[in-house]
Amino acid sequence: MKTINSQKGNSSLSVILSFVFLFLGFVAGIFFISKFNFKPPVEVEPTEQPGVIAPLVERPQVIPENTCDVCDLLPVVVYAPGGLFTPAEKEEVEDKMANPFNDFNLENDTQYLTIHVEKFDPLPAHGYKYNVTAISKTGVNTGFLYGQSTPLEWWLPECMDSCNLSAEFVAKYPEIAAQVE
Repeated sequence: MKTINSQKGNSSLSVILSFVFLFLGFVAGIFFISKFNFKPPVEVEPTEQPGVIAPLVERPQVIPENTCDVCDLLPVVVYAPGGLFTPAEKEEVEDKMANPFNDFNLENDTQYLTIHVEKFDPLPAHGYKYNVTAISKTGVNTGFLYGQSTPLEWWLPECMDSCNLSAEFVAKYPEIAAQVE
């Protein structure tokens, strides 16, 4: 008999707690509605006659030009682990690999958003210092190993037959053009 009485006490306690939580939820809802000024949607009365289709108005399609303010800052070069790269090492990696890689790919209509440069420490048996991964605007990922010499070698594009380098690219990176052509 003792267990039946304790079950009655538990059920009434459950009912009381349910009402308390319900009340607290109601108060919290009113608080948030008044705090954030939620307004119910306003119903608009239709001004058109039912069953009448409005005539189609042709509007010229405006396609915005490239209005990306941060596109000139792309790609973002990320160094991992960050504490292992000296400022001079970052500058050399950007000058000899990241910038030519990005410029070559921009000429071939591929914009990269990030270039992730991971430093191998200690240097593995294959002899490369860095594992490079790049993610393009279209979501295509590419990766390669880089950095077999000190000072660093120039990044070279991988072309099937011959690389069609623009005059602008050749003028900016004559070291790469000399090795590719």
